[in-house]
Amino acid sequence: AALLAHASTALVFWWRRPPQARRRFGALVQGYAGFLLLIVIFGHIAATRVVPALVGFQADFGFVWISLAIWPTFFIPYYAAFGAAGAFHLIYGLRFFLGRRPVPQWQTIVTLVLAAVFLALPIVYLRGPTPDIDDETLLRYLRPYELAAPWLLGAAEEDPLVRRYHRLRREQNP
Repeated sequence: AALLAHASTALVFWWRRPPQARRRFGALVQGYAGFLLLIVIFGHIAATRVVPALVGFQADFGFVWISLAIWPTFFIPYYAAFGAAGAFHLIYGLRFFLGRRPVPQWQTIVTLVLAAVFLALPIVYLRGPTPDIDDETLLRYLRPYELAAPWLLGAAEEDPLVRRYHRLRREQNP
């Protein structure tokens, strides 16, 4: 409900805004960030809430870690774009809501850069060295990928964790 209310309010603001306001750099970045969030949020909810619930566990940061460990070329840009868009949209939106409009272009750029930098820190931390992971945990974290996005497992066939996962699954289902 909150997502629909937010999206519909954004559309009303977008249509009622005068043409010169639509061309402001901050408004453009805010709109693109909101649009990216709108597109990504449904897949994100499905991946972090629906699929894990179907498998019987709640997603946690181990789920993020395994995605970064096995598919860094896909998930690092995904998390960076999703997080930076969310952070920028929140910061810029709060400034707008509090009546500080229009936001100067330099503040828009600084906000976007700071959001990306602060987001990069946890991504780098979570992408750190691969710790030892027991078989049960590996099965628990990769089973949702097998159900919801088997193409991701296929794309990482050479990864040692994915090979071990497939070996464990074959042992479970001879």
